[in-house]
Amino acid sequence: MKRHIRLEAEVLQKEESLWRDKIAQALSFLEAVQSQANNQSLEDAQSLVNKTLETLAQAEEYVQMLAPDTANLSDKMGIESKEDPSVLTAKEINAKASALYAKIQVTGIPIDTQALQDLINKNKQQLDEMLKDLQGKFGFLPNPNKADHYAQIAEKAGYPLPKSPTGKTKTDVWTIERAAKDVPALVELSNARKVRMKLSKLESLSKSVKDGKVYPTYSLDEELGRTHAGGDANPMNWEPDMQGLVKDGDNTILVVDYERMEPKVLATLSADKQFQADLKADPYTELAKTIFNTQQISPEQRSVAKVAMLASIYGQEDRVLAARLGVSVYQAARIQAAWHKRYPQAFNFLQQLKQSGRATGQAVSYHGRVKALNKPDPEANDRLAVNSVMQNTAGDLARIGFANVASDPRVDQLGVKIITTVHDSMILSIPKGVDVEEVKTIVKQDMVDGNDSNFGLSISFKQGSAWGTAR
Repeated sequence: MKRHIRLEAEVLQKEESLWRDKIAQALSFLEAVQSQANNQSLEDAQSLVNKTLETLAQAEEYVQMLAPDTANLSDKMGIESKEDPSVLTAKEINAKASALYAKIQVTGIPIDTQALQDLINKNKQQLDEMLKDLQGKFGFLPNPNKADHYAQIAEKAGYPLPKSPTGKTKTDVWTIERAAKDVPALVELSNARKVRMKLSKLESLSKSVKDGKVYPTYSLDEELGRTHAGGDANPMNWEPDMQGLVKDGDNTILVVDYERMEPKVLATLSADKQFQADLKADPYTELAKTIFNTQQISPEQRSVAKVAMLASIYGQEDRVLAARLGVSVYQAARIQAAWHKRYPQAFNFLQQLKQSGRATGQAVSYHGRVKALNKPDPEANDRLAVNSVMQNTAGDLARIGFANVASDPRVDQLGVKIITTVHDSMILSIPKGVDVEEVKTIVKQDMVDGNDSNFGLSISFKQGSAWGTAR
């Protein structure tokens, strides 16, 4: 299969044609400017000519890069366009993943039932205290799930909440956070809603326990390339205290995480040498040095750089980044400009994914997983074009590694069980007396050495008596 269908000649020809049209327009504009030069000041005319020549040079350079010589282009972009039998197809990965999750589903997730009941009681008490405190302040017992109660509290404080076009009071997280500085009690009620949701999740989990285990149902979305866990016992979004309930007697719980999966995917597909070099250390710190123009980086500055990098990898626009960082759109654009400056090939590759999506109406991951781009909003399609390639490629690489562990006979011989997988993490139960270091060696061979060597994959380990307390 082609390593990346985006580079097929049909796409290249469309792109080339588009930019050749731009060259023609630029030449026409240049001629018009030159013919009118006598009617303008020499300085103004020369400025227009220079600007047009610059545009023309950029367009010609782009056309050269997009010339339908896929072998030459793949060298520039770091992606091979030839047939490569070593790269698994999406269909092959689906088959491996199906076998993996069929095995996990039978194994089940062991739960410390006494700790679960203690956590339920703790959340009940916390919710009761929060609501009684609000009742004392406002004279009624508020329901965290009722929008009208948020509205009543806001009105009592002289800060009416905005309404949607249909007339319903807005109580989404963004609205509450914006109102928080004027009406702190809204945040208290919103926090109570979070505790109630947590309590509901815990009670549903408790009802799902059978013989000390829960058995989620796993499924794979073939288009998105994402694994879903259904039922009340869905481990995908468990908080750390819920993860702490996963305990298998005296066994050691080993948590295996792929490190910086999406950044490594982008660095490889774009062939950005600076990005690849920074990934050997800490790319977020290195990017922060460019953003803030200093060599001394604080944890807060590193966090800004991390959010900015991942926002780009997930296809998010400047306004979304601005909202996440609490800065203006202009400031977010400047942060992205610094990202572009440090990693130009990676940044441009993401833009080219969007252009390819617009030209073909689809996005294709490294393993050939196709996502249709048919949203009515062009920005949503641009976001999907980037997000699906990045996350589908990363997700498939993780599934290959997980499946390799599940099918390794040495794992079964040692009595090691795969409890579950969550995003790019895998949780194992190792029987007492089994050498944990031996298991780590096997897992690394399966998840890193036995996976695609192009991406420089690496993993980290945490271990303990429970998932949530593993260190």
